Amino acid sequence: MSSVPDIYSEWHFPEEGDEGSQDPRSWTYARRLLFMIGPCIAAFSVIYGNSIYVASIPGVMETFEVSTTLAISPISLYCLGQVIGPSVATAFSEIFGRQWIMRISIIMALVFTAVGGASTNFATLAICRFLASLAIAPAGTVCVGILNDLWDVALSKTGTLLALIVALSNLLPAAIGPSTGAALVSSINDWRWTFWLNAIILGVAMLLTFPVPETYHHYRVKKNKNRKTDYKKVLRVAFTRPLHMLLTEPVVFSTSLACAIIQAILFCWYIAYPVIFARVYGFSEKEQGLAFLPIMVGNLLAILVIGIFDKIKYQKARQVATATGGKVEPELRLYAAFVGSIGAPVSIFWFAWSAREGTHWSAPLMSGVLFGLSQATIAITYTIYKNDIYGADYGASAFASEVILRYLFSAATPLFWVQAIDALHIAWSSSLLGFISLTLVPVPWLLFRYGPYLRSKSSYVPIGMEELT
Repeated sequence: MSSVPDIYSEWHFPEEGDEGSQDPRSWTYARRLLFMIGPCIAAFSVIYGNSIYVASIPGVMETFEVSTTLAISPISLYCLGQVIGPSVATAFSEIFGRQWIMRISIIMALVFTAVGGASTNFATLAICRFLASLAIAPAGTVCVGILNDLWDVALSKTGTLLALIVALSNLLPAAIGPSTGAALVSSINDWRWTFWLNAIILGVAMLLTFPVPETYHHYRVKKNKNRKTDYKKVLRVAFTRPLHMLLTEPVVFSTSLACAIIQAILFCWYIAYPVIFARVYGFSEKEQGLAFLPIMVGNLLAILVIGIFDKIKYQKARQVATATGGKVEPELRLYAAFVGSIGAPVSIFWFAWSAREGTHWSAPLMSGVLFGLSQATIAITYTIYKNDIYGADYGASAFASEVILRYLFSAATPLFWVQAIDALHIAWSSSLLGFISLTLVPVPWLLFRYGPYLRSKSSYVPIGMEELT
């Protein structure tokens, strides 16, 4: 294993018995579970705050008399906030710990969400959307960090299960948001309630997060020993590390690119579903929102698929390794991604050529189940795979690299997708996404084959992982 460049070096867990270094992983089981609830809800609100806005677009157009593209732009502005936020989280959590970053993040997001909901002009709404996203963006990355603080995901069944939950909290709201938002707006006839509902969720996350003590082991040891911190170096390192990992780690780049593509396609569906189901099948605004429910069903089925592969492949191998004193290769996590990488293009082409007059609306809707399953298996599998490889030291930075690329892709696609549908029509505009999704197919196969070699050349693989290669 090659060494990490000096500029990217960071603290490591101290040895057992090191003064003032009680490991949060030694806390009681119930205590650790309790401490994960608030961060998971906060992570849920990160995605939910964007997806629920889809239901507000018609109301925003009418209230502020703006065009469709302008009404869609707060989705892109929210995505841009997500690009910046993860780096901020990584940087400041190393100085001030996880909990203060999480608390400040939630409070600021709650304020900007409330102001955005009460806005009297479009400029205020758009600015508050960006600032709310910038504020809450650290929650997703910090949630992954807290998970790593409390469990060794690679060795703990509970840690693996919670990793699934954390990953799902970053996926499920993408499908729930448009559905619940449409139902809420149509019932109350007020688009502002999409903001109020997300503010309520943030309030619950705040109440559950504030009592949680600091879990970041490095910070706890540094604080207890009164160690001085070179703040400039830590900020420089943490801000640049996610980008450095994205550019130098093939595992991080390939998995992040795959997750970015599948999320960008989902954001295209945010725009395409309402347009297509309204034009072809005459769906109401409420029915347009409910059209996203099959994607949610697919997300939930993905947990079953991942769980089956985890039991018959990873956990079985872990039992053998425990008995023989060996180790388990993280590539055994990738089996569910094989399903997702093939299912994604199949589901997209299915939708592209079934959404037409003369075909029942259930045909294109059911493609969403396969798409949701594929999206979730890709995103969750790669997240856990990278977490197994980079561990507590670099797992959050690897996730931040992925988030940056995902939202760079997702920021642009909603702005031009209505025009793409008008220019290419339904079948070919959707088929274009299908052809792009074909690039997802080889990723898990290549990682399964060359992953051990790539790990052996990595600058970020923790000490001990290289023994797998």
